[in-house]
Amino acid sequence: MANRRKNLAILLVSELGENASPDDMATLEQASDIAGALTALGFSPETLPFRTDLARIRKELESRRPAIVVNLVETLFGGGNLVHIAPALLEQLGIPFLGSGSSALFMTSHKLCAKRIMRACRIPTPDWLEAPRWEGLNEGTRYIVKCANEDASVGIDAKSVVSGRKALLARVHRAEEERPGIWFAEEYVEGREFNVTLIEGPEGPEVMPLAEMTFIDYPPDRPRIIDYEAKWMEGTFAFEITKRRFIDEAAEAGLAHPIRKAACDAWNAFGLRGWARVDFRIDEAGNPFAIDVNANPDLTDGIGVAAAAARAGIAYKELVGRIVERAIAHYEARA
Repeated sequence: MANRRKNLAILLVSELGENASPDDMATLEQASDIAGALTALGFSPETLPFRTDLARIRKELESRRPAIVVNLVETLFGGGNLVHIAPALLEQLGIPFLGSGSSALFMTSHKLCAKRIMRACRIPTPDWLEAPRWEGLNEGTRYIVKCANEDASVGIDAKSVVSGRKALLARVHRAEEERPGIWFAEEYVEGREFNVTLIEGPEGPEVMPLAEMTFIDYPPDRPRIIDYEAKWMEGTFAFEITKRRFIDEAAEAGLAHPIRKAACDAWNAFGLRGWARVDFRIDEAGNPFAIDVNANPDLTDGIGVAAAAARAGIAYKELVGRIVERAIAHYEARA
């Protein structure tokens, strides 16, 4: 796109309806924080809802001629399986944008596709079962039922962990009634959970300090998982009790090294850019298993990615600035 407006930054966000969910509403806070950082960096940020009328969105982008776009689109037509369309349009228009490209988002936004890629690249990930045959099901194994084309723990709650064919099929049936989609069962790894943030630098991905999610005071019968309540429902038991802590990596070098390596392997396997997060479960033997790859995780100040960067000494404005620099560098390398 020629003659771009030098300081204009457009924050592309999902179009929200009247009954927007907590995870959708969180995008607005994220956009506000990023806009503040962009303003401090000398940009003039504007927000643009990514509507289902792609021709209209294309015309708006062409008429505004932004210097850069921040892709914060999480849903389209009410679901997360089409999130790759926004970056695909930006790629077609030749507009620099923050974050991963359409191919990475396509692969990571479908959990079964992502697991097959990880398995092919020898990145450890739990075994899984798929409908309709659920081939390989072991009656004595615990499984967590997930939606393949949703993120943000959508559809996951304390009853998502089941064992036995009868309980698994009942859970899948209920889940499909509540939210149509592609549901599968992943072997549940009992143990610790880590959120690993990666920030792109000039030489490739840089792994931030390792954040462990703790489940202190969880009752024995409640699975220790980051479900929707723990992630989004302020004031609930899971949200208030589930806390993040950064581990002493020197004291746990035997664990930290394979986690860091697997996170970088995932970055390279999916061709991630800008910033990303890879989530791990650790089994009783101390082996890490990647359970999720998030190509465009929440960039709200003070939580998640930003908290891990702050632990590494990277202030929020600097974090956003680094991501902007890498986005422009990718664009110029292809120009």
